[in-house]
Amino acid sequence: MPVKLWKALLGFLILVALFSVLQRSLPKTIWVLLFIATLTYEISLLFSQEIPPYRRFALAYLVFVGATYLFAGILGLFPTWGLIETAMWYSLINPGPLLILLDQCVRHFPCTKSAIPFDVIPVSEPHVFFSFAAIIVSLIAITAAFLMARENKSAYWIWLALVVFSFAEALAYVLADSANWGSIYGAGTRPRESIVALVWATSYLAAYLLVNIRQRPEIPDQPSS
Repeated sequence: MPVKLWKALLGFLILVALFSVLQRSLPKTIWVLLFIATLTYEISLLFSQEIPPYRRFALAYLVFVGATYLFAGILGLFPTWGLIETAMWYSLINPGPLLILLDQCVRHFPCTKSAIPFDVIPVSEPHVFFSFAAIIVSLIAITAAFLMARENKSAYWIWLALVVFSFAEALAYVLADSANWGSIYGAGTRPRESIVALVWATSYLAAYLLVNIRQRPEIPDQPSS
């Protein structure tokens, strides 16, 4: 049996264990980290072995990120999955606070942050458009991650833009938290979303930087004269 197949089988067994035996016995944070690491490792097997392991894992993580947002976007097209979709968006960086901030500041300039009705998911726009936008952007992100393995320059620029946008989204979370989320949740009740958003954005940046690290080609020894 090929080595890759053995590795894929091992990763699958770990995923099965995570969802069956370990889901209730492990702390939630550790379980989530193990799940992300295992699934990212499984995705990394799709890349060429000629790529250094750290770059394969970083590329796979970016594919995982895109796939996560793709799944959340698809769930938004089915109203019966609304609770699961909402839970996913509350665990990711959502453009909602940033979009609400821009919308309010354009309509009511100068805007006061305490008067902005911040929320994680914008409810004023048709939700289906929001979901389709998430699907399109996530598909672009996944495609760009695979193209980065082929040293496609446009793919690098796409992911750089996504990383910058993710930090803008995370900063909107911080601003919303400082404004007590428009006073609709009460003071100090929503710091978790800001922390999660900053952690996600930092992880995207770290993966992007790892992908950009190239190993220097080995220079053969010159024969002594």
